[in-house]
Parts: sequence; C-alpha cells; structure tokens
Amino acid sequence: MAAARRRGETEYAPPRNDAYVVLLIISLVAMILGCALLWLDYSSYPEGKAPTVSMRQPAPPGGAAQTPPQPDAKGQQQVPPGGDQGKK
Repeated sequence: MAAARRRGETEYAPPRNDAYVVLLIISLVAMILGCALLWLDYSSYPEGKAPTVSMRQPAPPGGAAQTPPQPDAKGQQQVPPGGDQGKK
C-alpha cells in the first residue's frame, strides 16, 4: 500500500452513520409532522376567523371589574362555587 500511495495523498474513509444521524432524522420527521399538524389545525378555521392570542386577560362578562369576595356576617370569606373548597 505504501508503494501505491503518492506523495501528499492520504487515504479517505467516508464518515459512518451512527446514532446521532438517526436522532437527526427522527427530529426532522417530528418537525415536519408538527408543522403539518399545525397547518391542518389552522386550515380548519373559517377564512379570517383564526384565533388570536392576547397577553391581556379578557374582561369578565358585562364589562364590570371583578371584586374580591366580601366577608359574610361571621367574618369568614365567602368561597365562590367551584373555588377552594376543602383547601385550607
């Protein structure tokens, strides 16, 4: 082999596919699948009626501001239905 090698040439071994290449392929497929599912979800809405995201909390129904619960006659705070029942 040494006789066949010319001056300045090196032997070339192509890189092997290992576990990292498989992980890259899996992540690529997952990204493509995720984009396809997002597009399907977005396309299910009527034209111009896609939901919007807002950082502000919407006002309660009727436009009135929410007030904290007021204490009852015994001085205990009233818990709204479905609230912190049983948690103390």
